[in-house]
Amino acid sequence: MSILSYVAKKTKSKGILQKLASNKDYIVRCNVAMNKNTPVELLTELAEDKSSDVRAVVAYNSNTLIEVLDKLSKDKSSQVRVGVVCNQKTSSEILDALADDEDTLVRTFVYRNPNTSKETLIHYANYDDVWVRC
Repeated sequence: MSILSYVAKKTKSKGILQKLASNKDYIVRCNVAMNKNTPVELLTELAEDKSSDVRAVVAYNSNTLIEVLDKLSKDKSSQVRVGVVCNQKTSSEILDALADDEDTLVRTFVYRNPNTSKETLIHYANYDDVWVRC
């Protein structure tokens, strides 16, 4: 891990996080997105990052706004959508919308999120994909 990645992951300084959020190295930006001290405004900016890795980490961050999670739930990258369904803050409405996602991992983690509605869980009980039902 580079020094900048380490600093991005551990710092509590909003100013340093702001500067590192525009670093050319996507790993540094991922660590900014992972940092629990990253302001929600900066997470919102990083949700637009060109790297799906960065967007996925934003989706996993528990400080990410619901509105941002909703937008990321429509991302073309299944990795980002997995991040959304793994976030404990994701609403049942977003989870319900992703219940029939084309990606098996997305569907599997919808089932495992405690915010998933009873209706969706019942839907999964009869699902043909054994990985989703497990």
